[in-house]
Amino acid sequence: MEGYFEDAGSIDYSLTQKYPFYCFINSKEQDIFPMSAHWHYFVEILYATKGWGKVIVNGYSYDFKKGDILFIFPRDVHAITTYHNYDLEYIVIKLDPDMLFDSPKESFIFKNFRQLIAPIPAEYRHIDVKANFSFDRCHFQDVHDLFLNKPYRFEWLAKSHLLNFFYQYSTMLNKEGYPLLTELASGDDLTNIIPAFNYIHEHYHEPITASSVAEHCHLSYSYFSRQFKKITGITFTHYLNFMRITEAEKLLLDRQDSVTSIGFTVGFTDTSYFIKQFKKFKKMTPKKFVQLVRDDF
Repeated sequence: MEGYFEDAGSIDYSLTQKYPFYCFINSKEQDIFPMSAHWHYFVEILYATKGWGKVIVNGYSYDFKKGDILFIFPRDVHAITTYHNYDLEYIVIKLDPDMLFDSPKESFIFKNFRQLIAPIPAEYRHIDVKANFSFDRCHFQDVHDLFLNKPYRFEWLAKSHLLNFFYQYSTMLNKEGYPLLTELASGDDLTNIIPAFNYIHEHYHEPITASSVAEHCHLSYSYFSRQFKKITGITFTHYLNFMRITEAEKLLLDRQDSVTSIGFTVGFTDTSYFIKQFKKFKKMTPKKFVQLVRDDF
């Protein structure tokens, strides 16, 4: 199975216009299953309208059947297949977090390290058909029909449906103690640190340190460290390891290289430390992760 990054162009079905969200139906008749492991910066909501299948998200396996809702976050590595002799059809709503949040800062946090700051357990990504959740097929169908027909200012009405969904979902998560976003630093704190995140994303595979990133951003080490922890709630090293493990996860699905080789590729110089960090973030070893996904597909 080859993993891949799904960029904005891959869901831009119009040659002349881009939209704040996309909605379409995937089915077995389209000959798209098994769908290879991939990831993107979009929020993705799946609603099963027919059949039975399996969805793997970050190494966790979900049974996905008619009436179920599945929530996929930015950067989640996910893959989809069907069970033998079962059809599978589902509505896909795919949107940029910028559409949901008034604050660019909240959107940036959501796309880049939301799961690291306030991780949501796997069981709360999947809403079973039997759950008491009022966002049902009618709502998904309304969003799909709006996108299909595109009446005047359809984005406004569609956004109201989606905000309703996120309101219900976030309320449910908050009751369980897993808020979508935590209360973080306010004001312009993020402005000085954004270049650091960009630099980390581009150079995570190199032997970078908090000192070298601070120097790149023309900030003192002490100021950079304080601001990074203030904004994210975590240390620079914790975030760097998260980035490296996230990238390693994709390579494990895309290559036949050894665990040691992949660890070096993403910036780890010690294999045992790489495995330890992988288990910390993914709750399993790299080999177990690959076995889980490939055995199911």
